[in-house]
Amino acid sequence: MFKPKGEKPLWKFIYNYVLPLNLGDVVSYEGLSAVVGQDVKINRTVVYSANKHLLRDTKRLLVVERGIGYKVVDGMDIMYHAEKRHDMANRHVSLANFETKNINTIKLTPDEKQKLQDFMSFNANIRSAFVQKIDRIEKANQVSQLAQQFTENELAELKELVRIR
Repeated sequence: MFKPKGEKPLWKFIYNYVLPLNLGDVVSYEGLSAVVGQDVKINRTVVYSANKHLLRDTKRLLVVERGIGYKVVDGMDIMYHAEKRHDMANRHVSLANFETKNINTIKLTPDEKQKLQDFMSFNANIRSAFVQKIDRIEKANQVSQLAQQFTENELAELKELVRIR
């Protein structure tokens, strides 16, 4: 099984270093590299691992501050970061669809044609899942905005009315 190189995994050093920082604080690449004893710009794996644990344990995240290092964020800043990842994934799926649609299928064997068809179906399913997720988020935002128009008592009364019927 996997064992850390030292007494504890390198990501824990970053995790413990970032834990006391305030939201908005920026830690440089050099600072993180000094913490783990290796260049985090070359091997970011330890940062990614620390980030997963930070997000799960503290609901905070390190996001890239281009050319500087990482910034400690939470809340909606994490949502904006996730939206960027979502957009990038959507672009990659679109590019994969474009590339596969332009393959010269005349030279393909029947097995290769089936693989191509399966791949295109898989990409269509991913794209459909993206669209469904966006729709759910938009509907949740609309409901949230609508709910803000009511007081707590009014919301409780509405919930009770819905349960009665």
